[in-house]
Amino acid sequence: MTVAEGVEAGRRVLARPRREWPDAMFAANDLTALGLLQSLVVGERMLVPNEIALIGFDDISLAAAAAVPLSTIRHPSRMIGRTALRTLLEESDDPELIVRQTVFPPELVVRRSTAPPR
Repeated sequence: MTVAEGVEAGRRVLARPRREWPDAMFAANDLTALGLLQSLVVGERMLVPNEIALIGFDDISLAAAAAVPLSTIRHPSRMIGRTALRTLLEESDDPELIVRQTVFPPELVVRRSTAPPR
């Protein structure tokens, strides 16, 4: 899940006939999405988001700074870390504690790669 893998995925998309290009792509992380973005827009081969919408995951700082700012899914990293530490401490204090599941809601961060300027 690297920039290079994103570039390669973009190369494979562009090698297909134009009628087979997807309308949108979701990358497993922002680095892969940034590689896709690079591959798709270099030489203006494909316009993002007018021809294809692109979204990543993680909301790394480079996502907002890309030539076409990358829409992404942000997860609450600090909250996840605090909850993990609290859970670890609670479970180490009481080995009989019933294991519980915690769900953290993600946040959609809309930028230019999915929303053309108005």
